[in-house]
Amino acid sequence: MPIFPLINQKITMTTYSEYQEKFAQILKNSVLRSLQTFTCSSSVNLNPLINALIDSLPYYGDHDWNTAHKTALANLLAINLPNNSIAPHPDEQGPFYAYYRSTYYYNGSYSGYRDAFFHGISQSGSGEKVAALVEQVNRSLNGAWWGNYAVAVLTDAIKQKVSVSLDTSKLSQDLTNYNNSFKSALSASFLAVFETGYPPTSIAFRAIEATGEMKQASLVLYSAIADGQFTANINQGISTGGDSTNAATWFLFNLWIALKALGYDNVDAAITQYKNHGLKVPIEVDSRSWWTGGYISWYSPLSGADLIAEASATITAAMPEEELTVFSGSPYPATTNVNTPNGYSYSFSNWGSLNRYLPHSSSCFGKGTLVLMADGSAKPIESIQIGDKVLSNLGPRQVVLIEKPLRANRTLYSINNLNLFASSAHPFRGADQCGPMRYAIDPWALIDGIPTMTAKGVGKLEKNIQLLGIRNNQPTAIEVEQINSHPTTDENEIVYDLLLENWEKGYATYYVGGLETYFAVDAETADPLHDLGVTMAIVTAMEMLRPACWEHISEPHLEIPRILSAVNISDLPQLIRKAFRPFFGGKKKQRLSIPKQDFYMRNSEWDAHTSLLEYYLVREYGRWIRSELATGWRTDNALPSMTNHLAIGLFDLELIGDPIMANSEVLIELEVNGVQFMGSNMPHIITLPLQTKPVWNIRFDRIVNMGRVLTTSPSPMLIGRIKLNQKTFSHFRSAIPKNLQSTTRADHFIFNQDGNIIGRICLDYRQLSAKDLHNQTVAAEQWTQKHIMLMAISLGRQLGYKILAQIEAHSVK
Repeated sequence: MPIFPLINQKITMTTYSEYQEKFAQILKNSVLRSLQTFTCSSSVNLNPLINALIDSLPYYGDHDWNTAHKTALANLLAINLPNNSIAPHPDEQGPFYAYYRSTYYYNGSYSGYRDAFFHGISQSGSGEKVAALVEQVNRSLNGAWWGNYAVAVLTDAIKQKVSVSLDTSKLSQDLTNYNNSFKSALSASFLAVFETGYPPTSIAFRAIEATGEMKQASLVLYSAIADGQFTANINQGISTGGDSTNAATWFLFNLWIALKALGYDNVDAAITQYKNHGLKVPIEVDSRSWWTGGYISWYSPLSGADLIAEASATITAAMPEEELTVFSGSPYPATTNVNTPNGYSYSFSNWGSLNRYLPHSSSCFGKGTLVLMADGSAKPIESIQIGDKVLSNLGPRQVVLIEKPLRANRTLYSINNLNLFASSAHPFRGADQCGPMRYAIDPWALIDGIPTMTAKGVGKLEKNIQLLGIRNNQPTAIEVEQINSHPTTDENEIVYDLLLENWEKGYATYYVGGLETYFAVDAETADPLHDLGVTMAIVTAMEMLRPACWEHISEPHLEIPRILSAVNISDLPQLIRKAFRPFFGGKKKQRLSIPKQDFYMRNSEWDAHTSLLEYYLVREYGRWIRSELATGWRTDNALPSMTNHLAIGLFDLELIGDPIMANSEVLIELEVNGVQFMGSNMPHIITLPLQTKPVWNIRFDRIVNMGRVLTTSPSPMLIGRIKLNQKTFSHFRSAIPKNLQSTTRADHFIFNQDGNIIGRICLDYRQLSAKDLHNQTVAAEQWTQKHIMLMAISLGRQLGYKILAQIEAHSVK
């Protein structure tokens, strides 16, 4: 069952289009009055032309406008994506006893990545206009800048369609930074699309332009805006608050754009004059601010949702390659033509020259890190032995396992010049009881690798953060004053992490730093008790896979993630349910056993194969397994039908840093643009009950029935808004697939009102009949922990079979 029971309702209110019609009618009346008192030397009747321009203005949130604007920006991304050569699958080689070496060569028809993902792309008129006006405002926003932005956005699109491991932190930071750079020229892009890319305004604008009376039209519009009745109407709209204020602010912004498009001499001066005559002008659209990035609340930053429609076919396409394999003892190579599933996406994201978002390895400490021992002494982490006792926040604890992976060229970080050298994802304990429980230099890398740590919050470790620690033998909060980076100098260097006795109970920390000051840190390992179903599935798969890993894999830190990336789990839900049904109800039971330290050792040494297998299984599949088990009651898609409903699956919502504060009224508003439903297209509201503690992670695990579908546009889009106490806190967008095809679960970034990425939400789409929806509601109510645990065994086995087949294919040609 979900953490939050969901209340699904539709809302009714004055729409933005209705507000727009009201403002437009008042302004058109003002235009008529202005023309009656205006001395006009032209024989052209400007009244219908200016009225047509006013009527053409998009309303706030207008899907057609947003589509036109995003289409122009997406065209710029596509046309500027670097056309670097397509990289083939990396070379492979077998173990010494069955040696082979396979080399791959791309033999498809595309000349490079731009040609592959956007074949035949050409610059649109609106895209060309946007590029010109944007670069006039900010010279750094040139073709190279758009190309770099395109790499980030396409990578985000790929991760929504294909299971690829990425550096989520770098991707989210780059998307945030590119968006922040673009803000200064956002209004310029609006003007470009207003004039050339949005048919209603561009047609109305061209009609006025064709008369040669642009100057005269601008003066008439200027005068109409100054009309007292229009001023009173806008002032009332702004003072009302809520959607009325949004609509009025948006309308004023569109009028400033219209004045500039018509060639009015000084729009900023006009705004000042309007204010002097009593017009309430919100600060976002005040003079200068409206043109320089002050008004951005209408804009949703670019993300993968904006390129999926254009690039989707290539994202999921197989890539043709020639495989040349040389076997031990054979003088002749074997040549085979192969089609690598999702090959273009893997090539772009992982293998080629544009792979800017490769993920980090697991986290640990470098040599020289001092650990506080139980007797009060300090010992370098590389000198600690199993059986040594360290001081933990729960008292003295024995070290039962020491993980020793390769540093793998990772940068390490020291804090406050203490003797500690941590990887970017290692968790430190926070001191603020109302803030995140843990902090890391790279919080995304931590929650990607250890999803269970999201529950109590993970924040970014930076200056001025208060961390838990010990100073002069006393527990205390310690402020982070300095962070220094230490690049690698030895590719074979070992890093270390300590697991303490009973680590699954209480999550004991140990202390690093010295000699008087130490920080409390967690072992970088998932909590096996946090979600027993996930633990059961992972352990079941590992029991099947460990012998094969020992036998066939020589470099687990390289080979395991590569093998998992080649596993196709798209049919796994059906296989799980098929295997699960006869198993459920039988007498055979499997008791859950939490792995102890011996599970991670082999020949009395730390077993890299087992530890890294667990890490990558959790990283790749942990969140998916959790939601699959929680929604095991779901049925397959209905066959295409005119009576089907669009069902949106809501799963995990995860926030980085600041939480949803305790006792906040939380609403999730879901609005589908570009799909016409029977009845009403009003947004759906999901209400979450008040929580007594801060919340970083919401598990919905529910289906939202958006309604029976009548028609769809070419580019339907889901708009999600998260509201706290009636105010929009953040938002997300997701491209709904063409023809409402079903999708696998995918993460979508959540942006705050400033355009910064603060979290992610997992969604999928399905078509379901009314009967299926009813049956699933009943099944969800009957789904129990017993079902989850039994299904976990089935899931672990089926996943194990798939990975085992991939390991054997990796080893034997």
